[in-house]
Parts: sequence; C-alpha cells; structure tokens
Amino acid sequence: MEQRGIAVLDNVSIRAAADSDVAPAAALNARAFQKEAFASEMFRLDSASARTGFRSVVELRFSAFYRGGHPVRCAFQDGVMVGTALYKSPYQPVPTVSVAAEALQRLPHLVRLLPHIRWSKIHHLMRLTKVPHGLAAPYLLLEMLAVAPDLHGHGIGSALLRDGIALAKQEGMTGLYLYTGDRANVDLYSRRGFLTVGVRERGTFAVYHMFHPC
Repeated sequence: MEQRGIAVLDNVSIRAAADSDVAPAAALNARAFQKEAFASEMFRLDSASARTGFRSVVELRFSAFYRGGHPVRCAFQDGVMVGTALYKSPYQPVPTVSVAAEALQRLPHLVRLLPHIRWSKIHHLMRLTKVPHGLAAPYLLLEMLAVAPDLHGHGIGSALLRDGIALAKQEGMTGLYLYTGDRANVDLYSRRGFLTVGVRERGTFAVYHMFHPC
C-alpha cells in the first residue's frame, strides 16, 4: 500500500523481543548504526576489526538492557526482522554485574575497537547528549531505533515510532524522549509529532534533543 507517496510494506508486525531476538536485533542495529553520525563522530570504522569490535559493543548494550528489563521492540515482515527499537525505562537499572561478565567474554573483540575510538571527543559527546534542563519526568528514552538498511523509506521507522509513543503512554510516562546527531532524522521525528527541546553543538557536529509528549 501507499502512504504519502512512500511504499509501505505489508504484513509488518511489532512485538516485544524474545530471548532469541536479541542477537539478530543487535546485529541489525550494528549494521544500521555504522554510518550514523554518532558512530562516525566516536569511532573510525574503516577496518574489519573495528567494525567487529563495534558490533560487539552494540550487542553488549542490547543484551544488558534486555536482561535489565528495559523494553526492546522488534518489527517483522513475514517472519523476518526488519527493524528494532531499544528503550531505557526510568524504573529499571542496567545490570552491571551481568554486563561485566559478558564484557569479559567479548573482551578480544572489544580490545580491537580501542585504537579506533576518538578518545578526544568522548567528553564533548557526553556534554552534547546531556538531557535538557526542565524535561518533565518520568519519560521513556529511545536509545536506538534501526531499520534494515535495504528497507529504508518503507514506513518501518515510522511504525516503530508510533509503537514507542503508544508504549510510553501505556507505561504512564510524560512522553518519549530521544536525541540524534543526524539532521535528516529531525524532519522525520518532527513529522511524527516530536518537538525539538534543545540543540547542542560543537564545531560542525550538533545533537538534537526531541520529545513527544503523551
């Protein structure tokens, strides 16, 4: 079917992730985020070893949030995963012990990434991503949203955003909050009712903070 001139995939369903979904969801996110603004700002991913290490970091983060009870949602078409969304709940801590244990298992891959981290930019990125003052709590934070790279422009990202907004409402949150370093994403989020509540810049890199009230 068609929606606003965009071909929307049929038979797309969204549900909470199961144990078996975590690894493929993390892998999909790693592929999708390799070319995102944050990844480019923080890492040099021009080698196979760097990309392997980056994938391990994403998988570790996904696993930690999932084990900690944070919402992970997956979009499927005909049984094939085509998109994912990872959220951070204000009521659930990240399980540091299990994260540390899994990090040890992935240590060889994580070590490979170390020379490719742009260490001088870490502090600035932490400042740029700080939550804007005055944002009404409790809110649901959209940590990651990814669509299979060959399926961009088919409405999957929009469907995941609608699902996230509904989830925030269901959980009694004030709204859904996110930030992005990609200017093109701002237009997508704005069309879905997100308000820009802050912009932080350093040099040519900017982080846009956006909020969809419930």
